[in-house]
Amino acid sequence: MHDVYVAMDAMDRHLFAQFDLTQSQFRILSLLSEVTSSQLTDLSEQLLCARSTVTRLIDSLEQHGWVKRDGDSDDRRAQQVSLTHLGRSLWEEANALHLRTLEERLTHLPADEQVALKCLLEKLRHSLSEQLVG
Repeated sequence: MHDVYVAMDAMDRHLFAQFDLTQSQFRILSLLSEVTSSQLTDLSEQLLCARSTVTRLIDSLEQHGWVKRDGDSDDRRAQQVSLTHLGRSLWEEANALHLRTLEERLTHLPADEQVALKCLLEKLRHSLSEQLVG
């Protein structure tokens, strides 16, 4: 499992470098693509990392013009982060290529094995998520 992770990780790093993105930055863009906006605290919980790490990542994304911060109307101490139009375009392009390369990485597996692998990985992810929360 570790060897597969390392290989996939290396391939992803190479792919995202084409967009001047790190994997963590891409993950933030992905999370933000699913919502109108999100608080830094929520992003840090979803990424399982410290808020200071997310703040640094958001700083970098904001410098590129890919995200923007706004005050939170419900909590003056909090900030909402959202994708800019440029950020959404970047994410759509990077995500499309990422999905295409994931499909290519799995082409040596027959379709039924790809479905089985996806099912098993979803079960594992769900189980691990429950263990982290519980």
